Amino acid sequence: MKKTILKNLSDKQSIEIALRRVLKWELYNEQEGKCNKCGVYITYYSETASNFPHLSHKKRLSDGGKTTRENCEVLCASCHTNGEHGRNNIYNEQPQWSK
Repeated sequence: MKKTILKNLSDKQSIEIALRRVLKWELYNEQEGKCNKCGVYITYYSETASNFPHLSHKKRLSDGGKTTRENCEVLCASCHTNGEHGRNNIYNEQPQWSK
């Protein structure tokens, strides 16, 4: 049997992931398939699309935010990674490795 560095998900983690998928789908439909920041249409049906929807927390989980409808929104990949998670450099530009 081959060992893997990935751990199996607990039941609680599996439930949380499923709830996030449902919430993302519901918010995506409520936002009419558009990014909540820039308004660009997001392609939901292809995970390889450059603008696949991201579930974003308005108040970060690390700051005590929860995965709730009120605290979440769906953003395009560009809006979610451009500054949302500190990926901008000191010149307020997105670094080459994250594009």
